Amino acid sequence: MSTTASEARPWQRWYWTARWRAVRAAQLKAEPWCKFCLQAGEHMSATVCDHVERHNGDPVRFWSGPFQSLCKTHHDSSKQQAERRGYSGAVDEFGWPIDERHPANSGRIPALRGGIVELSDAGAEHRGALYAQSRN
Repeated sequence: MSTTASEARPWQRWYWTARWRAVRAAQLKAEPWCKFCLQAGEHMSATVCDHVERHNGDPVRFWSGPFQSLCKTHHDSSKQQAERRGYSGAVDEFGWPIDERHPANSGRIPALRGGIVELSDAGAEHRGALYAQSRN
């Protein structure tokens, strides 16, 4: 006998309640633009009230948030990829990952031609240059 998604994750039905619709409406009214689009310098209307942190069925975390407003495209792609990987792939103007959980921000990165580039003493302003050096 197969188990449906709603049976496996009973909290899924919470998204169809009047209470969730009210939470969603309040979030989208407070923050009408997609957070990820704004970070990229674009203005896209948000349509999804997203849990910043996974709630994993915890009712307190589900109903209390924190929440962020996202467009459907970012929610269904960037956000869920980051949840699966455990870090975001978003980068700064140098192409360096901005998420502190990204492996490149561990203090050591593998150089493309072998060896290790140490980043422990490098500030964010120097990482772009170090990354470029590792590629030469």
